[in-house]
Amino acid sequence: MPRLFNGVDTSSGIGKLCGWACLIALIALASEMVDPSYLDPSHQKFIFLIGALGMFLLGAAMFSFRLMGGGDVKLLTVLALWSGLEGLIGLLLVISIA
Repeated sequence: MPRLFNGVDTSSGIGKLCGWACLIALIALASEMVDPSYLDPSHQKFIFLIGALGMFLLGAAMFSFRLMGGGDVKLLTVLALWSGLEGLIGLLLVISIA
């Protein structure tokens, strides 16, 4: 059974609730750190978020099929955020060759 934080069973309802509560709290904290102009679709910086979100969703799908580890998914998401949507194809090409 998966364990989290000193014996809290994450397969039970309480463990899942605790995990979701932590995730929502982190999102709430991060929302205060992000400049609202990043979330405007007409803004140039919104493109970075689209690329990172797409890479995370692709990585999460690969993780669910056990094709990729969780750390790799997080690393690829950050690299996609760094490269932006314009550099994402080149990034994927370099990663696939390596």
